[in-house]
Amino acid sequence: MSLIDQLLDATPAPPAGEDPETLLAAFAEVEAARATILATATREPASTELRALLLAREAAWQQALVSAQAEVGGALIGTHRLRQYR
Repeated sequence: MSLIDQLLDATPAPPAGEDPETLLAAFAEVEAARATILATATREPASTELRALLLAREAAWQQALVSAQAEVGGALIGTHRLRQYR
């Protein structure tokens, strides 16, 4: 199996609608799997289509993580404001 195929198998689309903790746990699993693959990898050419698919999945993960970060940040701001009113 080629390196790009291995990375694609290790990088599913991020789970939709998950809370930030679940999303981060899922991403940690993806990163660990990819690190294992990359630790033993040798450089080889990749097909343009597979490379594009991997980049799209990476972008989807990054967007999901940014959204989770915004959700957590909003919750922290809300908690801070609530404490100010007490």
